[in-house]
Amino acid sequence: RSHKIEALERSHNNEIEALKRNATEEQEAHAEAAREDAARIDALSRELKSRNTELDTLNNEVKIRNNELEALKRSSNNELEALERSHNNKIESLKSEIEALKQDATEEKESYSNAMVQNKACTDTLNNEIHTLNDKIDVLENKIKALEQNVAEKEKDCRTTDNIAQTKMDECRQMKYSLHKLSSGGKLHAIARVDMIASAVPDSVDVGDLARLTLCEAPHDDAITLIRETKVGRIRLKQNKFVTDLLSLQNSNMFRLQCKFQKRRRKNGKREWDIGVTIESYVGDTTKEDLDRLATTEETRMGLDRLE
Repeated sequence: RSHKIEALERSHNNEIEALKRNATEEQEAHAEAAREDAARIDALSRELKSRNTELDTLNNEVKIRNNELEALKRSSNNELEALERSHNNKIESLKSEIEALKQDATEEKESYSNAMVQNKACTDTLNNEIHTLNDKIDVLENKIKALEQNVAEKEKDCRTTDNIAQTKMDECRQMKYSLHKLSSGGKLHAIARVDMIASAVPDSVDVGDLARLTLCEAPHDDAITLIRETKVGRIRLKQNKFVTDLLSLQNSNMFRLQCKFQKRRRKNGKREWDIGVTIESYVGDTTKEDLDRLATTEETRMGLDRLE
């Protein structure tokens, strides 16, 4: 029994020793593994710190970039708002200018339309007056023709009294009559008609027709504008002095006229003309009554102020 006990004790001790050795080996293995784990954990910790540092650096950069981006956004928004305000102001200003231009254009159009209506009315009135004057002048021409025939007949009757006619002609040459016309438009109204315009600028120009003459305002000092129709008579312009032959009356040996125009100015600055018409001589059986009747008949008198 004691041998068995000792054998069991030795066996147990051997097992205990084996277990202790195993435990020691395992403990050393665990310790080695723990050391390795600690080393790995250390390395991972250092790497984690490094990564955290990099991450912090990146975060700081991200924050800086975000701040820069926000600043850029704010600046861009401010610039955009300023541009929008400026653009809107310009648009409003352009709208106002466009409205003003539209208003001006509308007013100008209305004014032009009114002026066109007035011009048409004036033109129609002038045309009617011209037709009336044409009719009156035709009547006057017929009367002149009748007078020429009458003078021709009287000339036949007076051929036997040449000496008396010559004496009478000499007496008539001494008689001078002046027709003076001063009107606001500067027009010669003795026998007048408006048809066409001729500007007389050179020293000597034939511009025609005293029998149907209206004198208008001169465009400048050395030019006189005449409105006339070339049918009867001829006016020669030379240094602002007019010498006129009334062809139809000259053919009937009635009389000759000399016209002289003297320039003056009105208060409002518009140019007027003092018009003097002097009868130089008349021949045949023409009398003062004939001349008065010719110059003052209703068909030929258009605002004649007086007859001297």
